[in-house]
Amino acid sequence: MVSIRPATQMDIADIVRIHIDSWKAQFTSFLTIQQIALKDLNMVNQLEIWQERFANEEGKTRYTFVATTNQVVVGYITGILIDDEYDTELHQIYVLPSVQGRGIGKELVQYLAKCFHDLGKQSLLVWVMTINPAVKFYRDALGGKLVSERIIPNGDGILKETAYVWSNLLDLF
Repeated sequence: MVSIRPATQMDIADIVRIHIDSWKAQFTSFLTIQQIALKDLNMVNQLEIWQERFANEEGKTRYTFVATTNQVVVGYITGILIDDEYDTELHQIYVLPSVQGRGIGKELVQYLAKCFHDLGKQSLLVWVMTINPAVKFYRDALGGKLVSERIIPNGDGILKETAYVWSNLLDLF
């Protein structure tokens, strides 16, 4: 059974581990070594980034939730408030490869959408690499509507991102 709850500073090491392990497992199947090298997957650096996020952003402009199984963190999601045409963004979602395909990602997105809805927000945007198989998750499993594409700003000029949106958060739960 999966439980979802707000992340705490005590979860930072688990979040970083899941982020790095999942990123390496998933993205190596469709990115080159050079493209992967553009991503900072250093444990110490990521711990510092996440500690900074929790100290300055968590609960203000950033909301992070963890999924646990038997009190072990197996996934997380982060959403941010944005001042744009859409008012929230799904920033990151990662689930350990060993538990993928069990609906945990969908539950995390639904939990995030409910949180944002409770805050009076209306919509959710996500940017995902166009070649990432996760596109199917956002489009097919969650019903996201394609609204834009762009070249990844810090990429090598080849990679693109696709934006999916849910104009009404209620559509996600």
